[in-house]
Amino acid sequence: MKRHYNAEAIREDLNTAIEAALERHGLNIYSLLGVCCVVETMASPFKLQRLQGIIGRRMGLLGQEAYEASRLAQAVALLQAPDSKVVNPLMECIGFALLNAKKALSDEELERDTLRIYLRRPRLTLAGVPKARTLDASFVPAFDSAKSYLLEGGIIRREGSNCLLCTV
Repeated sequence: MKRHYNAEAIREDLNTAIEAALERHGLNIYSLLGVCCVVETMASPFKLQRLQGIIGRRMGLLGQEAYEASRLAQAVALLQAPDSKVVNPLMECIGFALLNAKKALSDEELERDTLRIYLRRPRLTLAGVPKARTLDASFVPAFDSAKSYLLEGGIIRREGSNCLLCTV
């Protein structure tokens, strides 16, 4: 006997359960913490799907990869100051630079890669960094502040003189 499921009813039940759980703690579904809870709830079926057949395992793996990638954005968003127009984008650029790096980055390489993303100059070299710094006088203190936020928040870590992205 084959079972048929009403996906719409399942989605409605899930939404109702999530909203009820968040309401008990005084949160709404549109808050950042609420979104994190929703992502946690939605990610749990992927673990079950990985145990199923070949297609289910692949679908589960892709879902978990997408979920783990979204954790970086969530973690950075939780650290961001509400009014900082320079430090917040730099935190995102640092996270993205480390996420795309194939190895640990020295401070100079991290600054160069962050500037590449921040200034939208993909060909920026280490030699061009001092000149690029002069385009925005607040870059150096904002970069140092963003890096220290990420270090204190446990999103990045130091390994010797290099920076690495922690698994968040």
